[in-house]
Order: sequence, then structure tokens, then C-alpha cells
Amino acid sequence: MIIAQYIFSFAARTPAAPAMVHNDRTISYRAFAGAIARASAELALHLSPPPGTVAIRIHNLADCWVATLALQARGYTTICVGSLDVLAALEVRNLRAIVVSAAEENLQAAEDLPPVYAMGRPVFDDTQDFEVPALA
Repeated sequence: MIIAQYIFSFAARTPAAPAMVHNDRTISYRAFAGAIARASAELALHLSPPPGTVAIRIHNLADCWVATLALQARGYTTICVGSLDVLAALEVRNLRAIVVSAAEENLQAAEDLPPVYAMGRPVFDDTQDFEVPALA
């Protein structure tokens, strides 16, 4: 079972229970699962289908977790990096895309790196409905 499956399961059983605390804000399992589901749907529209590796360069930890779990739920392998220079030095095989936060900055990949997609900032909201994505 992948981590996202556990989060969706906890969201169904105990939606108001705290999933994490980030910057003194408690985020419930329902809000966390909803953010993952919405990010998964967004990323599916913009990235080539799995399998493959997607690099994530998002400095906000909660947002990075959402991107990581959304991509893993879709069947990608993920790697989190601090900079594109570090990523280029790693020589990752089968690298399909680089996901960054639209809220942080606009990055352009180097010629030898795959395309960069700027993911929208996750919304942690207990009231929004969401559909659990088909998990890989």
C-alpha cells in the first residue's frame, strides 16, 4: 500500500483528525487528501504518462509532500532536489519532468533537462469535495 492510500483511508475514516502541522497550522486528513487528489488531477493533465521519474523542486514542505504523494499515487518515481544544478549533476535516468511551485518562482530547465511544470499551490480545505484518483 502506498502512502497516499493510507491518507485517503484515514480521510474517509477520521476526516477531522490532524494529518500534519505546518507553520503552526493543523491540516486535517480530509484537507491533506483533497490537496493530494487535486494535485494528482492537475499533474495528470500536464505530464506525460508514467512510468518514469519526476524531479520536484518545491521549498514549502507541505506543498512538496502534496506533489510527491500525488506523483507517486500516479505511478511515478520521485526525487526532491534543492536546485536544478544539483539535479543536472545527478544524471537521473528516465527523468520525465521537473515540478516546481508556481508560488515560488518561474524556472526554466536547462537544455539537457526535461520540461518544467509549475504546479499550482495546493489548497488545504476541509470543505472542498474531491475524488480519490485511481492509484497506480
